[in-house]
Amino acid sequence: ASRPRSTGSSRRGSGRWGLFPTVFSRAYHRFYLLAQWWQSRAKRDKDPGFRTLRHIAFVERYLPRPWPEPVLCLGPRNDLELCYLRQAGASAVIGLDLFSQHPDILVGDMHAMPFESDRFGLVWASHVLEHALEPKKVFAEIVRVLKPGGYLMAAYPTNFRPNWHDRWNFGAPDTLLGYLPGSALLVSRRTRSGESAEWAALYRVNCIG
Repeated sequence: ASRPRSTGSSRRGSGRWGLFPTVFSRAYHRFYLLAQWWQSRAKRDKDPGFRTLRHIAFVERYLPRPWPEPVLCLGPRNDLELCYLRQAGASAVIGLDLFSQHPDILVGDMHAMPFESDRFGLVWASHVLEHALEPKKVFAEIVRVLKPGGYLMAAYPTNFRPNWHDRWNFGAPDTLLGYLPGSALLVSRRTRSGESAEWAALYRVNCIG
């Protein structure tokens, strides 16, 4: 009988050449993080109130009282967005960004968040998801850190051409349901046209029953 062929890696795909895709991927991810860090730091003193207050007014009609907590604010740059959320009624708020100027903002990557599972009642993602290198990983992390029945507020620009910084034009909020588990619900959405065109949507994730 003939000898069966090996199902292992060939010589071409082993050794240092086999490691090339992994090394390239890691190097590209580091370059991406550096570019995003640089762009974010350039806007580190920007006041997001013109957006945040609008988003708060939108979600307050649908969120339970008191607010689902703790609240995780992704990519806040500074503590102003956290302050607006606290003023609206969210007492426990922390941020996650690539740099920190405040003790309430932890340094980390949204593709691999430094939090245990089922920790947060609400993830607040205002104009941050479009910067993701790999949206599937980011949404998987959001789902992981949200408690059962937790909420995601996602706001992002629309009607723009993707570039190295604003990488994803997601379109209508129904598109984001494709990144979330089948039990996720689109609670409500709103759009804004003009120069600052955007979508804002509220989702309920990890629903039970």
